[in-house]
Amino acid sequence: MVGVYLMYEKASAVTMGYPVTILTHHSLRNLLNHGKYTLTSSRLRDYYRLLEQEDVTLARCTTVNPAEALPTSEDGEPHDCVKEAEKYSKLRSDLKALPLKEADLELWTDGSCYRIGNGLVAGYAVVKASGDQFETVKAEIVPQPASAQLAELVGLTEACLLAEGRKVTIYTDSAYAHNVCHLFGAVWRNRGFKKTDGSPIQHHDQIMKLLHAMMKPTEIAIAKCAAHRHDMSRVTKGNIAADEAAKAVTGAKSGHVLLVTHEVTLEDKISMKDVILMQEAVPAVEKQLWIERGASQEASGLWRNHEGLMVAPPDLLGLLIQEAHGQAHVARG
Repeated sequence: MVGVYLMYEKASAVTMGYPVTILTHHSLRNLLNHGKYTLTSSRLRDYYRLLEQEDVTLARCTTVNPAEALPTSEDGEPHDCVKEAEKYSKLRSDLKALPLKEADLELWTDGSCYRIGNGLVAGYAVVKASGDQFETVKAEIVPQPASAQLAELVGLTEACLLAEGRKVTIYTDSAYAHNVCHLFGAVWRNRGFKKTDGSPIQHHDQIMKLLHAMMKPTEIAIAKCAAHRHDMSRVTKGNIAADEAAKAVTGAKSGHVLLVTHEVTLEDKISMKDVILMQEAVPAVEKQLWIERGASQEASGLWRNHEGLMVAPPDLLGLLIQEAHGQAHVARG
């Protein structure tokens, strides 16, 4: 009864006399009229006044009452929210993202994939340090259908199996494989390795194998190292050795790729007249935004911003992105 009274007292400032229906599992009217309470007379009058309000209707709730699900300060057990969340986001409670200080074994793994004809050839390699040298422990072709991501997953799986019963630090330059171990893997496992539409995630069979293999070492750290570095650090040398071993097993050639093409720059293909025509095609609403941001139109018809730079219309942006991004991201093995 106290809860209903306090709730109505707060809500009445919003409802302002409009009809209010209060649902509860209990028969408040009977409890108030026939119950035995050690309440003051003034308190009882307040509660009786609630029953007499013309805008209030008290009704029995015969279904599940959502209010019963609201937690109180006494509900549950004391816990650290961050640590509890880590139980569901980590595949192993002791999984580290930084190298172990006292590892029995250090391994580097990498994958290589390149196109040949209408298909892909992919392979992986696992390398370990032997003094100042690096020794290839395992390197194999990945079965079809192959992909770069699958090669990275297989390589990481084999590295975990090779470290069974030992303390190991495994280095990988694959952000995808690293995130599977530290972020996505536990979430996918809790969802049954299925996407929101119910279909299986990509590479789900290999990811399941990887998650099982990660339990084999006594302690494990899967660390991310930068790719395509050329410094003389131990981590970089190991990563380069793994990269070369993976390319060797697939038959991919290491080294630089020289693209011999007829170089045509964007300026050669598009004239200022073309840009003006593109700007003219822009809707008036967008041109108004240009003006609000300080742009103005020259006598030639060309729009420039407040710094004197040409305003790039949407049609030109696509060409600029293609020019800047094109050959820089051709497959690099």
